[in-house]
Amino acid sequence: MNYHQYSTPELVTTQLAQFIAEAVEATEGDFHLALSLEEHAEVLAQALTSEPWRSRIAWDRVHFYLLHEQLGEADLAHRTLLQRLLFDPLQIPAEHIHAVEESAQEPAQAAASLQQHVAERVSHLDGRPQFDLALLEMGVDGHLAGVYPDQVELYISDDVFAPNEMTTEQGEQRQLVTVTLEALEESKRLVFLALGQDVRHAVGHIVNLLPEAKAYPANFLAAKIPWVHLFADDQAMREKSYAIY
Repeated sequence: MNYHQYSTPELVTTQLAQFIAEAVEATEGDFHLALSLEEHAEVLAQALTSEPWRSRIAWDRVHFYLLHEQLGEADLAHRTLLQRLLFDPLQIPAEHIHAVEESAQEPAQAAASLQQHVAERVSHLDGRPQFDLALLEMGVDGHLAGVYPDQVELYISDDVFAPNEMTTEQGEQRQLVTVTLEALEESKRLVFLALGQDVRHAVGHIVNLLPEAKAYPANFLAAKIPWVHLFADDQAMREKSYAIY
């Protein structure tokens, strides 16, 4: 794993914005950027919608693919969040945003429809999309997108997108569509974003190669793909043991 550690979330997201800019500049034609963001969408969006990245990045070449979505009472919460924070400020056209359809109600159908949509737009290798960059925020339990600890059927799957469920902090069940983990293995660049002290234990278990990490979706990918980039602030990296390096 490649570590990019900075003192504050703002410095992390500034450096991540530069990483994205350089990736877009190194790619000819359309740039396929897959996203799964949650609590820290705002701080990243602030960087990307500010100068110099607002002007430097050729946003007219960027296509966005949303890697998870809630259905039901919280319809398209991920899309709504990114629309407000990122897509509207950057004036991203609707045809460059690829996500679960607004009319979707049944998760399995929505997952199949999104999988077909991505297949028509992104080159694939061995059935897996070759996103130019896949960027996923790491949860406090090491989850990625809508894949949670020990959901092995969503780690190893022939499907690119699949239905799932989650339980909110209030104990409510939510239906999801999520990317599966193996579907990300052919991404040309894979980035995890980890910010704040709440995620420090999950990060520490992964980077220190501890047994607890085996249950984490993030560790599954990090163990299989050595070119994963971890962008993290000092708080998230507090549990890293430098003695083993």
